[in-house]
Amino acid sequence: MKDRSSPNMGAQRDAGHLELGRTSQPEIGAHLDDESKGALRKLVYGAKLKASLETLEGERNQKCTFSSEVEETTEDLTEHLKNLQTEQASLQSENVQLQSENETLQKNFKVMMERYQENMMNLHRKLKVEENYQVEQEEKLSKVEEKMSHTMEELETYRK
Repeated sequence: MKDRSSPNMGAQRDAGHLELGRTSQPEIGAHLDDESKGALRKLVYGAKLKASLETLEGERNQKCTFSSEVEETTEDLTEHLKNLQTEQASLQSENVQLQSENETLQKNFKVMMERYQENMMNLHRKLKVEENYQVEQEEKLSKVEEKMSHTMEELETYRK
């Protein structure tokens, strides 16, 4: 805001000087110097404000970019978490099914093992019976052979 009044009018504003229409050269220079300094201060202040504004805008843009990246990452992680939860539920269901199948197979194995042991015991008993029968038959055969041998001896003795 420049003072556009004439130099002569400026003299009337100076305290104690009532010269009519004439001011000294140093007073005019000082007045212009003050105006220039004020304008320069305003320009420097404006430049500082502009630099601060640009810095703040840059920071705001960085924060907006960061916020967008965080939001995108959050959405990605949320989606990934949902997928993992779905997969976990599926795996838990499959696990329950496999555990049930495992229990059934273990029960079947136990039953088959019991049957196998029963069969083995039955076969062992049959084998024992068969062995005893064979021993008895061999003993009978041995007695019959002995009788035959004895009878043959008697026959030989009788023939002589």
